[in-house]
Amino acid sequence: LMRSFVRALEWADTLGLVRLALTRAEFAYLMFPESPLSAPPYSQAPALAWMQYSYSSGTGLERLLNRLGGKPLGFRSLSCSESPVVEGSNRIWKDCTVRFSPPGGSAQTLQLFASIIEREGRYKILSYANAF
Repeated sequence: LMRSFVRALEWADTLGLVRLALTRAEFAYLMFPESPLSAPPYSQAPALAWMQYSYSSGTGLERLLNRLGGKPLGFRSLSCSESPVVEGSNRIWKDCTVRFSPPGGSAQTLQLFASIIEREGRYKILSYANAF
């Protein structure tokens, strides 16, 4: 996931970055039914929950591409929370930060996306909400 993320960001490949993120259908059928948002006391409609995820993710993706897209990133490492949040079959890795050192620049550690979802050994970016 990270190799694909870095490559797509360095090439400013919007479609490539979108493909790495959870889709509306994946959210509706794989994540939402096992999310606390689907049960009391929240009992949100799936469309409302998706709208919240997709809005913050879309804004974050645009900012990410504007600030870092099309430039060598100099990826060093990824760090997420020590333990994932487990929601049924889903494991959600939060507080993810990327350490990078662009050529000629200083090392930085930033939140370039909010979280990663893991399900049955497959990983996707849950949201591109970020520090920008």
